[in-house]
Amino acid sequence: DRVTKGQLLARVNRDELAAQIRSAQLTVEKAVEAEKLSRRKWDLLKPEQRESVKKDTQQARVQLVAAQSGWRKTQLVAPIDGIVASQNARVGEMMTGTALRIINPDAMQVEVLMSETDVPKLSVGQQARVTFDAIDDKVFDARITRIDPEATVVQDVTYYKTVLTLAQYDERMRPGMSVDVDLIVSQY
Repeated sequence: DRVTKGQLLARVNRDELAAQIRSAQLTVEKAVEAEKLSRRKWDLLKPEQRESVKKDTQQARVQLVAAQSGWRKTQLVAPIDGIVASQNARVGEMMTGTALRIINPDAMQVEVLMSETDVPKLSVGQQARVTFDAIDDKVFDARITRIDPEATVVQDVTYYKTVLTLAQYDERMRPGMSVDVDLIVSQY
């Protein structure tokens, strides 16, 4: 499915949290009322009693704010415009981890490990041609958008992760697919 930034994707059952918020609201109301009553005889109270009354009201308000902030955490909204690539949660299930994975088809990227001997020949903005092993009838244009400054060592060979952004999206593309990348480092 296509989603837009800010779109509601999932919501946790809020019944218990709603009750906690209402309870916190009532606690604030009680604390404010108690402080109003205490202020009628404010001059008769010891300084520590006055401070205690103020702190009770402050504490009640802090608990209400904490409960309300929990309310905002019960919704999952799309962080970007994109396509739902995977859904790991279903209605009524308990889960931990990633609920949904969203990809941005306008910024599909390919990560490749380039050998240390090839990296000096590369530059950000350089053009490339990408073919997917699973999509045999099309060649995709891409550009290098990032070359990691730090090396990655695999089996005693030094590589640099290079990120290419594809110029176009194809519905057949999936995260994790194998690709071949052709980079033109010089022409005669």
